[in-house]
Parts: sequence; C-alpha cells; structure tokens
Amino acid sequence: MFFQRFGRSPKQISRQEEIKQNIDNYYAMLKSKRYFKGVGGNAICTVAIIPEISSFKLDLSHLPDNFSLLFPPIYSMGWNTEISGNSLFTFGKLPDETVPHAVTEITAFGEVKAYNSYMLDKGYSSLELQGASGFIPSIAYEREVINSTHTYLNSLKELGVNPPFYVDTSILNAKGYFMYTDPGRMFHRSRIYSEDDIRPSMIRIPNETAFSNRQALAKEIKPIFDFIWREFGFERSYNYNEAGEWIKDRL
Repeated sequence: MFFQRFGRSPKQISRQEEIKQNIDNYYAMLKSKRYFKGVGGNAICTVAIIPEISSFKLDLSHLPDNFSLLFPPIYSMGWNTEISGNSLFTFGKLPDETVPHAVTEITAFGEVKAYNSYMLDKGYSSLELQGASGFIPSIAYEREVINSTHTYLNSLKELGVNPPFYVDTSILNAKGYFMYTDPGRMFHRSRIYSEDDIRPSMIRIPNETAFSNRQALAKEIKPIFDFIWREFGFERSYNYNEAGEWIKDRL
C-alpha cells in the first residue's frame, strides 16, 4: 500500500539506497584525499550522475576517439586521461600542482563522478573574507555545475546510456564558507556555514527532455541550489527568476 500510494516499488527504493551508498563512498574518498591521485584544496564542488538502471553499458577497451572531449573536468582549461580497471579518468593538473584540481571519472556502468577543488579555493581570489575561511562564488559555481552536468548527461546519451538518471551535487568541506552574491541584489549578507558538508537530496532526471538544453536542466536541478542557498541564510537561489528559470545571460 505504501509503495502504491507514493508510486515507487520496493525495487526502486532499494536502487536509490544503492546509489546513495555509491555516492557516499565516493565522497568519503574525496574527504580522506585517497581518491585517484590525491585531492588538494579545501572545499570541494561535486557532481555525481548515476543511471537508475545499473548495467555494463560502456566498453572502455573500445572508446570513440573523442571520448575525453565528452567528459571534460569541471572548470578546467586542459586535461589528461588515464584508464584503470572499470573507470576512465579525465583530470586537470597545473604544472605547480602536486595533485589534480579537477577529476571526472566515467565508469563502465555509465556512472559519472566529478569534482573540482580549485573553483572554491580562497587562494585564487582577492575577495576580503572577513573572518570566513572561504566563499562560494554563487554565479560561477551554479553556471559550471549546470554546464558540466548538461555536457555529461548528453555525452552519456550519445554513448547509449539512457535516462532516468540520478544527479547529486554537493559541497564538501564547506565549514567556515559563505555565499558570495552580487551586493547590489541582496538584502543581507550570507551567514557563515558551520557544518562540514552541504548535501542536498539527489534529483531524478526522468528523460531526455529534462536535459534537452541547459535551461531545461537548470530548472530540473533548481531544488539543489535552493537548498544550498538556504544553508547560507537565503530563501532560495537568486540566480533564478520568479518563473524558476536560470538567468539566461549567465549560462
């Protein structure tokens, strides 16, 4: 009766729990800095995309020539690739960095797990922090998450991995950070976040229409950004208009 009422079968609930555990394990590796070649920086921006139906979809031994271009690391000008077991990694690493600042993993199961530890690093900005340990650049952060997620979803579709998908976007190691906004548009300052991680609920992307363009995807994942903004003391993401659309000249 419960599952009939809410339109979900026990099997679907079980799959959601499995996906959540998969993402939890990924985030635990990021936070312990044991992932891939190591993780630098402090706050980490993440995107995880997991198909609702799990199966081997990608043959990593026979990939198209443009495969690395289909899955660029988040907010990275250039990148390398490396394959290991059931995963292929694209990663951005500057000459003076000891570990990558951005890594995107694509698995044979059609999963995408991506992070960037550069975009939220206070060392790359002259902004006055006023007692905070760092900040979330609200416009750049949302734009890069939307654009990267849109690219990844369409690349999976191109390779034959089909929706529904679950998308998770979180900010790890966010303690001491605040949300930086356009001072002319906000009526009060962001509060400083006091917990460790910001973990919104996953969003289910039901079909190709939901990511047919960037604006469509932005509308689908708006609840993620609203949740993150509320953690900093705002009602919602103010990068969206009253119709729930991301401000068009910023995508």
